[in-house]
Amino acid sequence: MALDGAGNAYRFNGSQWSTPAALGAQSGLGGEVAAVSCTSGSFCMAIAPGSDAVVSWNGSSWSAPSAVSSNDLQGVSCVGTTFCVTVDGVGDSFVYHGAGWSRGSGDWGGISGISCVDATFCVSVSGGISAFDGSTWTQPDQQGATANFTGVSCPATSFCMAVDAVGQALTFTGSWSAPTEIEPSAALGGSSPTPSAVSCWEAGACVVTDSAGQAISIVNGSPKRLMIDPQHAIDAVSCASTLCMAVDAEGDAIEGRR
Repeated sequence: MALDGAGNAYRFNGSQWSTPAALGAQSGLGGEVAAVSCTSGSFCMAIAPGSDAVVSWNGSSWSAPSAVSSNDLQGVSCVGTTFCVTVDGVGDSFVYHGAGWSRGSGDWGGISGISCVDATFCVSVSGGISAFDGSTWTQPDQQGATANFTGVSCPATSFCMAVDAVGQALTFTGSWSAPTEIEPSAALGGSSPTPSAVSCWEAGACVVTDSAGQAISIVNGSPKRLMIDPQHAIDAVSCASTLCMAVDAEGDAIEGRR
């Protein structure tokens, strides 16, 4: 599922993309959609900034908006069909348990990314890395990074990868590693493309996309770079076992299969 800045939703069925569904008009959200998390072809949750509302996908249609008493929702991550977490711009978190949303433990501020493995393990990033154990969030820690984080992905409770705005990646394998350079120009002291998103399909196997139109495959710590969109920045990427799908700022989707 991909969502654009006009409030339209697009579904990929394995071979082609659907025509746009006017999510904004149907839900009353309107405007830019901030985030979507899908756990199957019949369950997605989407949020829109400034709307204080969430909509869900049931496999055939989007729901009416569900109001959340928040302050600019900024990210969402779901596990199965009965657990999701979203965090707003002031760090208030909200938890979905299948029947509706309730206020959860407070995070430490707005987020740029969130990834949940189960109801007792979520990680959010922005100025630092925070972890949720099912009841509380840890205070953000930069873990040696030198810039704000732009994305995080956790395929298991034993592995996560986070990327920051100057081309560094950190991995979690019980504790966080020191940052490593994945954009080579940053190591030379120059400006580097900005990592925009990261998606890991299993422990030790991730793809990072960046502002230069590149996809960086990092498997067992070894990065391999591929130009997939020479003209545009990549906005988001999502990987499953054999398929990765990236979308750019112009509304193009780039498919990669392993």
